Amino acid sequence: MATPTSVGPLLVKKEYQLNGPRLIICKGSIPDWPKLQNERPEVLRPLAVVNAANQRLCGGGGVDGMIHTKAGPELGKQLLRQPLLRPGIRCPTGEAVETKGYNFNVDFIIHTCGPNYGSGEPSRCKDDLTNAYRSSLTKAQQLGVKCVAFPAISTGLQAYPIKEATQVALSVLKDAKAPLEELWVVLFTQGRAR
Repeated sequence: MATPTSVGPLLVKKEYQLNGPRLIICKGSIPDWPKLQNERPEVLRPLAVVNAANQRLCGGGGVDGMIHTKAGPELGKQLLRQPLLRPGIRCPTGEAVETKGYNFNVDFIIHTCGPNYGSGEPSRCKDDLTNAYRSSLTKAQQLGVKCVAFPAISTGLQAYPIKEATQVALSVLKDAKAPLEELWVVLFTQGRAR
């Protein structure tokens, strides 16, 4: 794609055809993504969105807060029914759990915990971020998802450098397989799609 194009409230920056699905990188807000998908002539179902969650799965700031607000209180109730694996931890860093989409207008929300870049060793953070993308992608494939949107995991409040995080994300997403047909990366931060 030579120049960015607007698709509803999202600005598509780049599109790539991977070995399997298409990868679309855009700027916008994750809460706008489901509306765009549901207005398409042929909706790719099931739809999922990945939430950059915290380990407690109790809602927080950034993407997590936006998703919880739009999905409604039932999302929080379902997440709080997840068992505590350790004190205060329902989803360890690098892992993923799924819920219904509730009012978010998707079939599933896949919650994953990325690393806090400022509080860890860079090589460990890279491994944790790789695992967060991989576990989310694996969960989407297990659920039979055809179209999924990812935020730039850990790049906002968790301070992971956008360029390095993009390289990690692409190294995992390039290996996506059927039933996935489209992977969207929705960039909300000041970082630019490359």
